[in-house]
Amino acid sequence: RSARSDGMEDAAGVGVDAAADAVEVEKFAAEECDLWSLLSSLRSLGLDALLHSPSAGAAEEMNNYQRALAGNIDWDPSRVARALAEGSPGGDGDDGGEDAYAYEPPLSVLRRRTLLRWVESAHSRRLGDSADDIQAPSSAAMWPDTAAALRRGTTGSGRVSNFQFDAPLLDHFDGGPSNLFGEDDERDATLLGECLKLMRAGDYDGAKESARDCGQGWRVAAWSGGEPYGSVVKSGRDVVGAGDDDAMVVLGEEKKSEDAPAASGNPSRPLWQCATRTHARNLASRSAATAHSSSSRSVSIESAISALLCDDLRTSLSSVHHRSYLSSLHLYLRSLVNRPVDETLHLHASNRRGAGRRYPYAATRHGQQETDHLDNTSVVATMTEGDAFRKLERSDYPEVRDEAERELRRGLAGFAGGTEMARAFLGECAAIILEEDEDDDDDDDDEEGIEEQRGEGAADGLRRFLVHALLYLDDVAPDFADSVVVALSDGKGATVPARDTVLQSYASHLTSPHNRALWHASTPYASLLRPAGMIVRIQSTFLSRINDAPFRDAVSEQMGRHLDPGVELMAVRRGVYGVLDGESELEGRDDGYPLMSLLGPARKSGGGGRGKRIEDAASVEDVRRMHATRWLLANSAKQSHRPDGIACANALLRKFLLLEDDSGTKGGKGIKDRGLDLARVYLSRFVPTDAPRSALEYYSSEEYARSVEEDDGDPEEEGGAAGRGGIHRHVPSPESTEDAVSEFGALGAYVKARDAFELWRRIVRRTSPVSPLGIDGNGVKAPQSARKAGGKAANGNVEDRIASKMERRSYLRRKAENGKRVTEAASEARERLTEVLEYGGGWLSIDDDDDQPAVVEDNGNGTGLDLAIPADEEVVEMMYGDDPTLASEERSSAQALRIRRSREARSLRSKCLPSTAFLLRAVLDGTGRWMEEFEDDAVAKFGPEEGKGAIQELVPDDMDDDGAEMTDMDDAEKSRRETPLTPEYWHRAAIGAAAMAASSAGGEGDDKDDANAFGEDDRRMLLEAAAESAVRLLVRARG
Repeated sequence: RSARSDGMEDAAGVGVDAAADAVEVEKFAAEECDLWSLLSSLRSLGLDALLHSPSAGAAEEMNNYQRALAGNIDWDPSRVARALAEGSPGGDGDDGGEDAYAYEPPLSVLRRRTLLRWVESAHSRRLGDSADDIQAPSSAAMWPDTAAALRRGTTGSGRVSNFQFDAPLLDHFDGGPSNLFGEDDERDATLLGECLKLMRAGDYDGAKESARDCGQGWRVAAWSGGEPYGSVVKSGRDVVGAGDDDAMVVLGEEKKSEDAPAASGNPSRPLWQCATRTHARNLASRSAATAHSSSSRSVSIESAISALLCDDLRTSLSSVHHRSYLSSLHLYLRSLVNRPVDETLHLHASNRRGAGRRYPYAATRHGQQETDHLDNTSVVATMTEGDAFRKLERSDYPEVRDEAERELRRGLAGFAGGTEMARAFLGECAAIILEEDEDDDDDDDDEEGIEEQRGEGAADGLRRFLVHALLYLDDVAPDFADSVVVALSDGKGATVPARDTVLQSYASHLTSPHNRALWHASTPYASLLRPAGMIVRIQSTFLSRINDAPFRDAVSEQMGRHLDPGVELMAVRRGVYGVLDGESELEGRDDGYPLMSLLGPARKSGGGGRGKRIEDAASVEDVRRMHATRWLLANSAKQSHRPDGIACANALLRKFLLLEDDSGTKGGKGIKDRGLDLARVYLSRFVPTDAPRSALEYYSSEEYARSVEEDDGDPEEEGGAAGRGGIHRHVPSPESTEDAVSEFGALGAYVKARDAFELWRRIVRRTSPVSPLGIDGNGVKAPQSARKAGGKAANGNVEDRIASKMERRSYLRRKAENGKRVTEAASEARERLTEVLEYGGGWLSIDDDDDQPAVVEDNGNGTGLDLAIPADEEVVEMMYGDDPTLASEERSSAQALRIRRSREARSLRSKCLPSTAFLLRAVLDGTGRWMEEFEDDAVAKFGPEEGKGAIQELVPDDMDDDGAEMTDMDDAEKSRRETPLTPEYWHRAAIGAAAMAASSAGGEGDDKDDANAFGEDDRRMLLEAAAESAVRLLVRARG
């Protein structure tokens, strides 16, 4: 409420409309508080009081109870009235002791008194601290300003007559009436107004105390006349109330001894009721006749108080001071409570008058006034609680009638009126919510519509109240909750439980993008949805909107507490795949999401490089896809989710690697292979290094073993509720996960191979095969004689000969360093690329399900969902028995995912295997060409024999450990002196690699999938490449 008040203050500066909306929200909150308070009060009496169904014999039960109480003529009226309201405990009974019978009030009596206490508490909440504002006058006089004026002899003509019949001011001075002077009239009106508020709040003692503090004790006495007569016993100087155990009954005349009981209450109560009613009506007439008088406000308030105290509905309802919904309702409920009291006391007095023993009894002398009062309150004699609320809907005053027609006010009438009225109210509210949701759907693409939705606090409040009311009723009275239905707008007249449709609406409301402040509360409500498929749909959509890692962990922890493990896994999986498939409504929106999170801390201005180009090329949706998989892959993800995490990572990697070359386009930003770069970033920054191992380790965990053990029992005990039973039924099988891990390894091998190729290309481009001669290792220019004749020193000059040897050594060291750098990069690239081409079982070779249909039914909820759906119908029904629709969706989704995975794998093989073969040939041929220049440089400087001999000397003994596989060379290669630093070594390897790839492309290999990946043009080009390398090798061999 405090937050709403702050909102009202902020809205005042925005505009009148915003302020009006804030006031409406505040008003609705107060009404919702009243309704919840009513439900709580009725529930305290029991479920029958909350969902009340009046029986045909209720009136007869009430009459019997009243007659039974009225028959106790030895009881005083106060005790009878108290027993009527609260009952009376049984006792052993004797001639003058406790009653021998226990009395339990009928439910109708208890309900009416509870409703009265409820409406008084509603007034008390609105009263607040206003009663503290009443200031007692500084003088002990009742009206100090008027008393001072009279002492001064100030008079005036034309003043209205005194409005209180026992007022101490009498007519005087020329026979004219007196009037109040100074601030006395305003002070008197303020006092009476506050006292009226206290009476509505049920604080009659507080009202009397306020009047007494202001010097008006005579009013306190006048207002106390409606208390039933009783007796008290003096105990020392204290007076013990009539309700105490030691109370004595007064029969006939009071005793005069010191121990005689003192009277309490009013023995002439019926006379006081009739006199107060007459006085209230006279004051109302006088107030209307003197509307322009200075004291007319006091007169009208006094009339309202008097009419309230004597239950004069005709006068009190017409008073301007009772023209509000709660005030009018208080009058009706007070009359409904007091009418049975008056009837019972009349019967009791009649019985006592007819008994004839020590006639007359106390408080039995006004039989005619008892009858008159009952006649004047007969309007409520047959009225029910529901009738009282319906009366307000037909009030003569628009301010009362309009408020009675508000939704939550009709809710008060519904629950007070009984089960049928409550059911009708809940159904009407559910229909309003569904209509609002349909209007919101029409405005989904309209920004103004969204803004309007944000301002509809009352509609949101009705949805909030209704969902909580239905959930509460579903808990305490499920049969009643299921009987509240709402018609669907499908034109077929179908009805569904309002509990399910309203809860679905509320869960969608909590998870909407413009209600981020409510997101933390969505999961507990989503867990209550029915059937389980609705939980999966709502929760998966919600999860697709979450990008923040800490909040993701918090929601994951919530789902662990509120959702069944199977339902949780299905929701997470569907949400992740929904983002991967680009089916999120956030697609294309920046949504404040930092792209820099791809590359770590923000770069300094002016930075560049490949990372910057990747950052420019990555779309918001690419980043969102990467982060979405963290639901299943992050270190904080549940262990049972890790197998699905590997499958999702594979799906995203396939999507990235299948992206078209964006170079030269606006989106590509100059990135030649955007998809490959995104795959690199994803593997290095989003997939934990131990993800494959962790996925496989789950199947040897205690959690998995316990899950399997849970399902070893009776299948009937595990069925009937989707997601229940062992979680192992919802995760991929161990065989599927092993296949997914193998696929992940294949995709990772391809990315690593491309990385190795890029590294080789950079090294080849940056490393020159030609090393300068004439500069020593320290950058000092060698002697002139040492640079003659290709670096040969003059035979007779010792200094030149030493300088020549030093320069030759420096030159060969530079050659060795460059050659080693290139050969290591080439060998690494060769190994990685060959690993892809010779991958165990075939790279990305996936068994196709030929018997699966090519077209899968579109379930409208995205695909991608469950790799673990079994084909066994009995198992499926056990997993999703309460929601056949969910089972069908999961089967269709799993089938669609299998087909899509197979198609993507074929496309990737057709794209990546030929390119890998050509890249391998490019590495080998390019390295061979580089080595040609490398060798020719040495020959040019030292001559053919010495130059080639110098190259042979560059091969270290541990070349195989540094990257060049000397041990893999056959004897023919060794005899030809072909080393990784000779071009022949690489040209011959290029011929072999091209021939091997061409052979696989021609279907000559063991793996037919590899053959299908290569086309005829690929085979032809590979054969041409092999022939080109063979020609270069032949030319090189012949010098």
